[in-house]
Amino acid sequence: MTTEQIPLQKLPDAAPDVGEADEVVKRTATEEVETYLKAKRDIELAGATYELDARKSYGKRIFWLVVAWLVVVLGIVILAGYADRPIYSFQSREIYGPKISDGVLIALITGMSVNVIGLLAIVVNYLFPKRGSN
Repeated sequence: MTTEQIPLQKLPDAAPDVGEADEVVKRTATEEVETYLKAKRDIELAGATYELDARKSYGKRIFWLVVAWLVVVLGIVILAGYADRPIYSFQSREIYGPKISDGVLIALITGMSVNVIGLLAIVVNYLFPKRGSN
């Protein structure tokens, strides 16, 4: 193995300038951070858009569930009013409403009210959360 000796004239007078390399590294790092932040914002925006669409969809479904619930309970209460009178009479056939006691009607109306108010409170809390919470 031979060792070549480098003549001193071929050696640089000073160390290479690493300032330019530092600028390239800084610029690259800055670009990477900006790319990361843009990707993060895009993901957050997509998530927020999906969440908004889901809230709209579930809000409409819950609304129609509550409407149907109220219609059914109202129908039962109206039919209970026809317990002594015929609802329908045709060819000597008479159809009467159900005989429901007052206590059952009170329980039905009270329970329905509590359930509807509770369900709507939960949905409103979900659709319109407080700004400080996530």
